[in-house]
Amino acid sequence: MREDNSHLRIIIIEDDEDDFFCIHNLLSEMTQMKFMPVWVSSYDTGLNAIFNNSFDVCLLDYRLGEHDGLEFLHEVRAKGCKIPIIFLTGAGNYEIDLQAMSMGAADYLLKNEISASILERSIRYAVTISKSNNELRSLSSKLLTIQEEERKRLAAELHDSIGQTLPAMKFRIEMVLKLRDEGDCSTALNHLEQFVPILQRSIEETRNIYMGLRPPMLDNVGLLATLEWLRQECMKLYPERHIELEAGLAEEEVPESLKVNIFRIAQEALNNIAKHSKAEWVDISLLKNGGEIEFVVSDDGVGMNLDLILQTSAAKSLGLISMRERTELTGGSFSIESVPGEGTTIRACWPIEG
Repeated sequence: MREDNSHLRIIIIEDDEDDFFCIHNLLSEMTQMKFMPVWVSSYDTGLNAIFNNSFDVCLLDYRLGEHDGLEFLHEVRAKGCKIPIIFLTGAGNYEIDLQAMSMGAADYLLKNEISASILERSIRYAVTISKSNNELRSLSSKLLTIQEEERKRLAAELHDSIGQTLPAMKFRIEMVLKLRDEGDCSTALNHLEQFVPILQRSIEETRNIYMGLRPPMLDNVGLLATLEWLRQECMKLYPERHIELEAGLAEEEVPESLKVNIFRIAQEALNNIAKHSKAEWVDISLLKNGGEIEFVVSDDGVGMNLDLILQTSAAKSLGLISMRERTELTGGSFSIESVPGEGTTIRACWPIEG
């Protein structure tokens, strides 16, 4: 059933007019659901209507002239249409019932046993399950997008750091070996000494990359210690900014599945604050709030016009979409509060599992 209580668009594919009126009368008796029926009386017309219109559910007569409902279902699914289809048949057949359900039918009902309440429940279940499946497909798509963006970011970091350093080191080593072969050991040693800062930079760049992927601290000492490390690192880079961390729950109270996501949200939020907020004071808290785990990052910076930001690509560049998706993909809720000149608060909450 639609949340906005609008009319469900129902297509009825039935070649017997009397049966159509019986179905229509049953729909009229439903008390919890508003509907807009569209009747078509043939197999081909039904296919054309399905592919050229938007319907919430299809009520399909199993026998349609020389065709049957299984053929219809196969053709619809083969072309990628996900509309929930409820079979209506005059004579029950257990094997056809099983085959229809295995092919993705939402239900299989006998016409002589249908009541308004049975039909209403079947439609409600079909629409609800279809909506849930659509949400799952959307979440899966978002997850793949996040994975690809992470791979893209890592590829760029490797190219810009180690990918540039290693060829330069190879060239210098070849130069040292050539000088050694020519007997100029003193110059060769001087070149070797120049390797030390280059190697040190490579070590730091590599460390930054693997810390960005998944800090070993998360596994070794836990989320709370890692957030404290992140706080200190940010204050080292931006000494003009004061960052406070409040942890009101124990390490073991945070589910393992949330730890890396909380760290990533903190990382993204602090990065935004450093680049854009001009804040002097930042508060980070990880607390229990009623039946939820609540993670909040707030600052006293310049704030932003959320209505404008969320309508543009700036939301993505600021990581706001990524933070929201990370939260929602793990079963939480995400919100942002910001007013120009009055700072920003990012809040992510997850229900505490029993």
